[in-house]
Amino acid sequence: GVFTIIGHIFPVFAGFKGGKGVGTAAGAFAALIPLSFSIALILFILVVSLFRYVSLGSLLGAISIIISVPFMDYLEIQKVDNSVIYILIVLCLFIIYMHRGNIVRLIKGEENKLKFEGKS
Repeated sequence: GVFTIIGHIFPVFAGFKGGKGVGTAAGAFAALIPLSFSIALILFILVVSLFRYVSLGSLLGAISIIISVPFMDYLEIQKVDNSVIYILIVLCLFIIYMHRGNIVRLIKGEENKLKFEGKS
């Protein structure tokens, strides 16, 4: 999963310029940590539905993974090996780092909103 996410962000055949890794991470996280992924997905859907910022939904989803995985492991709701927890946290922090331009635009109020059909 780690190398798939990195390969999505830095694809060899596209000059190492790819996406931000959110979709690929979502697939890996759904398999590894289904409960935490479900929370992140619900949060993503709510944020995008309410505010229409995909980047904000992605960022908050990544932050929710950073918080929920260790918390659920501690409560023994979703047991995950410590090494996997560290890798998940690093991946989420890297996804947040990849959104640094979006963060600046969100702060400035210049981030593009998702347009729904029939709405402006």
